[in-house]
Amino acid sequence: MMSYDQWMSETKRGLLTTRSEELKAIDRAFIKLKTSTLPMDVVALADALRAWLDAKGTAWKQSTRNSFKLNGKGTIERLIQDLSRSPLTRQHLGPYAVVAPVLVPGAKVIVFSGHGAWDVTRDNFFKLPGKCSMKFYTMNMRTLSDGLGGDIDRGIITGLVPDQEASPFGSIPDMRLYPPHGLRIRTPDPASWQVVHLPDPVPRNNKNLQIQIKDGFGGGASLSVMIDFLRPAIETATSVTFLWAACRAIGLTATGGKKIGVNSMQR
Repeated sequence: MMSYDQWMSETKRGLLTTRSEELKAIDRAFIKLKTSTLPMDVVALADALRAWLDAKGTAWKQSTRNSFKLNGKGTIERLIQDLSRSPLTRQHLGPYAVVAPVLVPGAKVIVFSGHGAWDVTRDNFFKLPGKCSMKFYTMNMRTLSDGLGGDIDRGIITGLVPDQEASPFGSIPDMRLYPPHGLRIRTPDPASWQVVHLPDPVPRNNKNLQIQIKDGFGGGASLSVMIDFLRPAIETATSVTFLWAACRAIGLTATGGKKIGVNSMQR
């Protein structure tokens, strides 16, 4: 979690921008945590943050205190994310908590994590199987920031609107996933998630899955190939939501794509 010094540095503004009582309450909670690790003191921070959010209403993301960006997220957003990791503090944040999607019993979330691209010279479109839907959080021909990708790695998408999505039997680009060289893939909660490195066997259980590609799986794997691997997991679920936590770059035979808006960062 961010430190008191980091919090104060990132939320400090000019002399004419005074700190509200709600913001000062967050300051005091951070000060207490400099010398305490008691759960009740972490809860006090979550309660203070909730009070500030309530005071700001729906405009809290536009607050100047949230304007310092790191990995594409503002200070308040990152503090919410930090406090959402524990069930104890998450419940004190109420509707502001960032959590994995709540789905109907028997439903499953499968996240594809790593480097991603669409090789238009060999990969076409394909249709999703029945009971399977797909959510992309970046547009085609765009790359994805490591910060946002890290959230999607763990299924943390509440409040995030997909840039593209497809329903069962919908047609989507046959994106290709590659090993995550140089990326910091965030690990989901092992209580409800399992990490699978294809082509390792896919478990038949009720856990959500994070899918990565093993080194040596030459040329990566297309979505259509990976979904064939995932049949055991799909068959045991009532519905499956696929999340793409990778870039959607386009394989170009010539350089200069970013200059014309192709393969540039979206968010």
